[in-house]
Amino acid sequence: MSDHATSLQLISTYEASFNQLLANSESVRAAQGGLKHLAYLMTNWMPESLWKSWSEFGRIGASAMLKIPVEGIIPTTNHLESFNAVLKRKHLASALHSGHRLRFDSLIHILITRILPDIFRRHKAQKEYNEWLAQRFQSSCGNQDLAAIHRESAHQRIIARNRPVAWWSKDENRDTGASDIIARNLMRISRQDADTYTAICASSATMPGFPALISRHMEGPVNISVR
Repeated sequence: MSDHATSLQLISTYEASFNQLLANSESVRAAQGGLKHLAYLMTNWMPESLWKSWSEFGRIGASAMLKIPVEGIIPTTNHLESFNAVLKRKHLASALHSGHRLRFDSLIHILITRILPDIFRRHKAQKEYNEWLAQRFQSSCGNQDLAAIHRESAHQRIIARNRPVAWWSKDENRDTGASDIIARNLMRISRQDADTYTAICASSATMPGFPALISRHMEGPVNISVR
């Protein structure tokens, strides 16, 4: 969410639900655990200044500052933690003596003289390889940049993972009714692009019980059924 007040209200809603569950002896422990977790969220993550740093609000702000899509803003520190693991288990492992920690001055010396130059060498080698790859196969792939295509493909996979998923459980009456609606031409389904569909129902005068217009956008390949 991108609104702090709305986020607090959502937590209050869950808190009220857990308080109601306290009256049920079978759910007391689960309710107490839920309330404890909500208290932890409120104390450690919901102060407004901190909330802005990790919520959707922060991602939107960073997106505006960097002038890139929101999807390109990394919402976690996984990349930093991954580098930390590589630093300790790969780069520093050979410099440790029987597992003992390095002295601070020795650590700084190794970082400057060995580790950072090695990282930059690897980055340079990767860049030169991408340039060679683009030039070597450019004529064979319609003058396309293979490295750029690979980056775009990875970006699209990230977007796909963040797309909302719509699904329906099995319901024979609903599916039969939906088939009948389509057979009577009371619903028109159009495809906007590869991932977006729009369903428009007939007016309530034609079919009582339905709103004048239902337009719903759904991400991903889904089946549209109306009960």
